[in-house]
Amino acid sequence: MTKSGSNLISRMDAAWSYIYNYIDKIYISALFVLPIFGLFLAYYLNRPDLALRGVVLVLPMLAALCILCWFTHRNVSFISNTSSTMRFNDSTQKVFLALYSVLFAFSVLTIAFTQYRPLVYFVAVTFIAIIIFLQLFSEKISPTVILLEIVLLSLNMIFGVTLKYPLYFGGTDILAHLFFAEVTYLSGHVIPSDLDLSYTYFPLFHIFISEATQITGLTLSKIYFVVTGLSYTVIIPILYITFEKILKNKRLSLLICLLYATTSIVIYYGPYMVTRVMAFVGFVILLYLIYSREHYRGRGHSTSYSVILTLVALFLTLVHQVSLPQIVALLLLLLFFEYFTRVKVCLKARELVLVSVLFIGYWLYAAWSFTEEVIKSRTVPKYFEEIVIKSSIQPENVAYFLQNNVDVVIFLFFALIGIGVVLKFQKRSYIATLALFSLASLALYVPNPLQTMWQTMTLFRFDRFMLFLSPFMAFIMGYGVYAVLRSPFRRKSCTYLTLIVTLVLIAILTFSSTTNSQNAPDCTDLWQNESTRFFGETDLVTFAFIEEDVPSGGTMYSDYFVARYFSPRDYFQTADVLGLKYYSSNMIKTNFVDSYTGYIIFREGEYLKSKHLLFGSFSDTDRFSYSPENYCQLSDSLNALNKVYVNRDNNLFWKL
Repeated sequence: MTKSGSNLISRMDAAWSYIYNYIDKIYISALFVLPIFGLFLAYYLNRPDLALRGVVLVLPMLAALCILCWFTHRNVSFISNTSSTMRFNDSTQKVFLALYSVLFAFSVLTIAFTQYRPLVYFVAVTFIAIIIFLQLFSEKISPTVILLEIVLLSLNMIFGVTLKYPLYFGGTDILAHLFFAEVTYLSGHVIPSDLDLSYTYFPLFHIFISEATQITGLTLSKIYFVVTGLSYTVIIPILYITFEKILKNKRLSLLICLLYATTSIVIYYGPYMVTRVMAFVGFVILLYLIYSREHYRGRGHSTSYSVILTLVALFLTLVHQVSLPQIVALLLLLLFFEYFTRVKVCLKARELVLVSVLFIGYWLYAAWSFTEEVIKSRTVPKYFEEIVIKSSIQPENVAYFLQNNVDVVIFLFFALIGIGVVLKFQKRSYIATLALFSLASLALYVPNPLQTMWQTMTLFRFDRFMLFLSPFMAFIMGYGVYAVLRSPFRRKSCTYLTLIVTLVLIAILTFSSTTNSQNAPDCTDLWQNESTRFFGETDLVTFAFIEEDVPSGGTMYSDYFVARYFSPRDYFQTADVLGLKYYSSNMIKTNFVDSYTGYIIFREGEYLKSKHLLFGSFSDTDRFSYSPENYCQLSDSLNALNKVYVNRDNNLFWKL
């Protein structure tokens, strides 16, 4: 290396060190400046609705700023103390366990004996989370018992959806994966490329479901939800072990697991277990391996460690198409902050190279046709001519947005406190690395201008970073909660007041996370006009009639969710050999009903219940809202056709 190059590196090192020494002051200043900048930006764009949306960011930033300024004048080294702020004796612990059991049983009964999940179910879930939270800070804790309680709570929220309704589909990708798993099950091979090019090369998820079906003998849809739900909850104990290795603090690690399990994005993907979520399971296992390297090699198991790491990398490569590039991007960011803080390097560059080489080599040599298609579809010049705001970001949706993001306010409040406390008082520990990583990736996790753009959220799927970041966000939020509860007040009354306020905020966080429109659209007590995210018995009977009596090759017109059910069932070469019907699936456009030839499915019951159906096209859905005029217009157009099937909720029409 030349002398000039060496001098440049030295100057860069000095600059990094200078910035890091003052990082806590820079952070405090940013909490003050950013809200002001955001408000001016909304004013400049003449979008007052964006300023109102920004409330979910501004309020927690200012509140956290006040708390951190108070912390600055006090010694909070207590954060590493493992003693409890509350002292519950054994009898109180037994009371908590009894309350947990009663509330858990009550929540199960409310699911079993009601048509939809009622409001009281979510109240029970909230109280269950609070009981677990209280147990974390008692004098004696049992990590095994508390982990089991958290896992059971998570399974309650998962199976309370997937096993309650006849066919839950969530964001509709489940419908395609069920069909691909069925094709894999019937053929004994990966799906053919003319059915779906991408999953021909990434078949591991569908092989897993088909093998589980073969072994258990259960119906494919039932085993899908059972094995994926169980796979998802395995993450919780793995996260506990991982964070306990990093923090050496059982209470804090358990708190992180509880906050993780009650996070909105984690709750959403529990029932909605698709390929990218299975990749997330692999990512968590990869994190565990990274932070357990010294343990394995210290016991002379370095070869076993390398083999397991390679197998996990292969799993991540084959289970989902695009998750691994996103995982590598996050690991690169984590590696950067490890070198920036210069405390400890847990992520070795050679491990990152191994993961990267595996997926790049597979993409280039084994799955080039898929890679070529991805590159072409993501580099169309017109996509980058101007910034496109997502169609869902409308001025009239502000109240709906705020209602769905109450949990973000509370999360961000505690997370910003956690980051500030670490940067101020634990700058020389590895925790600072994770805090800076969490801070840098917040833009991918909380609502902000980046998430309003079509290019980032739809074209490059930045929305999928949220799930991968959820363990880190639970970590930094848990650190903030722990810091607040360990605050050194002079008066005991202030300590109890802090505890009560924290309990209330955790309760609101849990209730808001479980009841937003994504996670509880079936709760008619809260969301009367949300689309039903499952097919009922009448829907499945209708589909069975079509698959039995409608010949292959027919053209189907329906609303968005039914169209998504039939769209994977397109023609492929071995369909007839496997005995599978195939159809051309399209969405209804109300202005063209008279010109359609083929079959039209009208879910009248869903239309009258949710007061709308999604028509239009897959790329541009149109909310066909209920009104007497709209209903009569559509009914008149459909009644002019031949009605070939009808049940309580659905009508099937046909025109030659």
